[in-house]
Amino acid sequence: TAKEMLKTADRLHSPEYIEVLENLGEVYRLAGKFDESLGSLEECDSLISKAEKVHRAQVLAKMGDTLFEKGDVERSSRVLEEALDALGAHIPRSKIGVFLALFKEVSQQFLHFVFHGILVKKTYQGTHRQMVIVLLLHRLAYSYYYSDNIKMFYLYLKGLNFLESKIGPCADLAHNYTDGPAVYSTTLLAWPARAFRDGRLGLK
Repeated sequence: TAKEMLKTADRLHSPEYIEVLENLGEVYRLAGKFDESLGSLEECDSLISKAEKVHRAQVLAKMGDTLFEKGDVERSSRVLEEALDALGAHIPRSKIGVFLALFKEVSQQFLHFVFHGILVKKTYQGTHRQMVIVLLLHRLAYSYYYSDNIKMFYLYLKGLNFLESKIGPCADLAHNYTDGPAVYSTTLLAWPARAFRDGRLGLK
């Protein structure tokens, strides 16, 4: 195999070997071999330079997917939060921290709602790092959907605000809008009109 060939050639720290490990992790996950997937991805993570924060975050995201599918949702959430921390998008761990952060995101979204034409970007301006952050926020929100509605709502709004203010129109923003009806119907802040509005924006 490519992995064994690179090992034989003593290229364990080469970009090719790291790529093989990452791809193997995905193949094992898709085959339902979750322990093998985690082993491959953990080895891959250990070989990535600390300076390559985006690449490491992507590998951690794949580890989070594997853990989620394995049924270890709590550990999956921790890994995804670690990936966001690596990219400078800190997620509060305490309940009071989440409530304070939620208040900030609700306030920002209210301003976006009122001053949509001014505060929401009209053209796509996303970077690779920003899109990885969006991916991680979405996956983390999904992992909290059934266990912590408050944190899920915070993560949803954080992703929405980030997309609207930093990135602009794209498939991920449309996806976020179409999640709106499910989010607003399952949180303490029931807002049918907003759920309908976000669903309509997503379809547009």
